[in-house]
Amino acid sequence: MWRIIVSFFCISFISNASYSQEASYDKSGYASLIIKFSGDYPKEKPITQINLSNFFVSEKPIDFHHLNDSTLFVSFYTYGPTLYYFFYNRQYCKGLLLPDKLDVLNINYVDSSEYSTHYTGSFKDLFNHSIENGEMIREALFSGNYFSRKKPVTYLSANDYRDSILKENERMLSNVSNKNHSEFMQNYFRYEMEGVSKLFFLYNDYNSRAYKEQKKDSLTIKTPLQRDLSFYENINITNYGDLDKYIAPQSNLLKAVRQDSLLRLPNILNSTPVEYKAQLEKIFGLEMKGKKNMFYEIMIAGAYMDNINIEVPLSEQQKLDILSFFSNSNISNYILYYNELISTNKSKSAKYYLPFKKEQDIVFDNIINQYKGKVIVMDFWATWCGPCLAAFSEIKKIKEKFENEDVVFVYLTNESSDKGSWNKQINYLGGEHYYLYYNQSKIINKRFAIEFLPSYLIFNKKGELAQQSLGAYMGNETLSKWINEALHP
Repeated sequence: MWRIIVSFFCISFISNASYSQEASYDKSGYASLIIKFSGDYPKEKPITQINLSNFFVSEKPIDFHHLNDSTLFVSFYTYGPTLYYFFYNRQYCKGLLLPDKLDVLNINYVDSSEYSTHYTGSFKDLFNHSIENGEMIREALFSGNYFSRKKPVTYLSANDYRDSILKENERMLSNVSNKNHSEFMQNYFRYEMEGVSKLFFLYNDYNSRAYKEQKKDSLTIKTPLQRDLSFYENINITNYGDLDKYIAPQSNLLKAVRQDSLLRLPNILNSTPVEYKAQLEKIFGLEMKGKKNMFYEIMIAGAYMDNINIEVPLSEQQKLDILSFFSNSNISNYILYYNELISTNKSKSAKYYLPFKKEQDIVFDNIINQYKGKVIVMDFWATWCGPCLAAFSEIKKIKEKFENEDVVFVYLTNESSDKGSWNKQINYLGGEHYYLYYNQSKIINKRFAIEFLPSYLIFNKKGELAQQSLGAYMGNETLSKWINEALHP
């Protein structure tokens, strides 16, 4: 069983494209995928939603269109190479699509259960090596004991911690990348995991790893090590503006950089792109010396998209600023396209809550008490958790089955989920959603022994725990049985 974070390998992927394809990397347009079935294929296709990520969005869910009984199709407006992933028959499928390109996946059924796949497109090696890549990531994050926390380490400074992470990152990349004989997969793994590990350990997990201990009375207080701008030396953040890096878009990492209070970047909605770039140049100018890449443009466009992704629309002045600033109209067109979408695609199907202050550690009873007299299906998930997202498509039928019963579906996630991605997913899912702080979710997880995602708790109408499935979806048949037992004890 894979640990929680392993599903995060859904975040980004690299291609085996030749340099001639790079002309498409800095373009916007409609990317498309068609899935064709042949042979003795099932009437009900065991396929989930497709989730999309590029430089500016992460884990955006959309549905396949059923053109006919044997053909599925999806097309979307994007900028640059865009990662997609979905599950077919519970098998992980991933790849990259280019603007103005159509990829084709043929699924041929030999009989009602055996099938083969054939992929046609620029990044077919990525699709064909899904399982191998997953195993490499599993070793990198878990079984290989890299970045281990078993032995507490005392760091002299924030930069000392940074250097230890970068050194361990290189050791992991060197060892694990060679486990696959494909040169493409070796390079892809390096591109992908270099960014993922930086996000985890230099940003998301920094405060819990890089600290000094102070004794106060009988207590031991852990204080995060103070950083200054020299912390960014050797992280090489500006490399993610290189055109060849577009095939591994690190949207969450660059967003973490933009939100880093150390950099004091302005709120793009209260300033201009020129002012935003000036601050970037103060910080990264020396690192960018001699480089001619898209780092500044990607960061500024991302700053606008961070707001659009949480449904904060642009003003007319901001639209003009964007059109005036970006010399590449592919970027400005992309930003303005998605700005227009938020006014037309808002969903009212989901209720979501951020009701608790961070200082309030114990929140579970407050949540559960809101649904007295109802059977509660509580889903613990995260936006980066592939199995969580795969289960959503299966549970959809259960939600439809019990929509007129006293049953409520409640979803809990924490700060590990990107807020923009969370907003997109909950509007897609519907239901009741809670976004918790780490300290709040930690107490709940300990109370119910939750170590893996997804996990599910079923409560009867009295608010008593009736059933649970920890670390995996129990399947529709079992869930339906549990709900009925809770409804009719």
